[in-house]
Amino acid sequence: MKVFAKVVILAVLFATFIAVIKAATFEDKINNLLHHVEEEFDALADSTSFESHSLTVDLKESNEWWVQLKVTPSAKSVTVQWEGHSVEATSPSWDSSNQYFTAKIHDPLKINRGTPVKFIVHKLNGGTVEFTRSWLENNSGGGSSSGGGDSGKLPGQEPGKKVYEGYATWYDAHAAGTPVCRTNPKYCGAPSDMTVGLGNIGPCGKGKGTCQNCLRGYCDSPGCTPPQCGKAGCGRKIKIWCIDSQGCKTNQPIVMTVNSFCPSKHPCNTCKGSENPCARKDHIDLCQATFDAIANYQPSAKGLKIAYQPL
Repeated sequence: MKVFAKVVILAVLFATFIAVIKAATFEDKINNLLHHVEEEFDALADSTSFESHSLTVDLKESNEWWVQLKVTPSAKSVTVQWEGHSVEATSPSWDSSNQYFTAKIHDPLKINRGTPVKFIVHKLNGGTVEFTRSWLENNSGGGSSSGGGDSGKLPGQEPGKKVYEGYATWYDAHAAGTPVCRTNPKYCGAPSDMTVGLGNIGPCGKGKGTCQNCLRGYCDSPGCTPPQCGKAGCGRKIKIWCIDSQGCKTNQPIVMTVNSFCPSKHPCNTCKGSENPCARKDHIDLCQATFDAIANYQPSAKGLKIAYQPL
């Protein structure tokens, strides 16, 4: 009888032990499932395309010595690593969207074109996304390149009107400030006050002080005063083609309207020294909508090679 009682007790204990193990296993499965759901929810919550880990990094104005990124969706920061070196690209104080990130690459370091670069994007939810691309080669998030190369054979070219070649950079609404011409057409631009082929434009005087963000061209602080420009050339229509060997989205033209000017003596241009784009006679700043209509990315600090025809 005692032996039977012991067997019964052991059987009950064994069954209880198995039940506890099963319960623990089930609880672990539930916890793992909940953790997975939380991770997927976090990924969806900060993704504009509602796909896990969907992310775009744009390097439109990066070059060998500075990093300038636009990240979609928003992020905390971006670590950029190449050939044993690393810089942390951070968002400036003016950017409440947490999408723009900049970092200076100090001499004698630089990132040569084609160098494999690892990007570590630190997301708002605490996660990270890592990927590697060749520096300044199709770094716009997968857009294809087409067109370009020959300004003598341009679709939509107006007969009897001269076509010029030059370089274009792009600017966002913050960098644009209040346009000189007080207009905001969708496809707009700001040629240098020295650009040839446009007749009398501006003219623009000389600014004062120093630019607080030379990389982005922001002249908001009291210590930076942009030059005053005249309105000659306001409303001028210019047909623009991308003819670069890299970065072009299409070889079809876009017609932009001059609504401002790029002053050669602006503090945010003179701070770039010999790299001052608006000191050239072949330069046009394009607002973002105009640039994005013809190009995927800016292939060099000098800009995107374009053909332009004043109308």
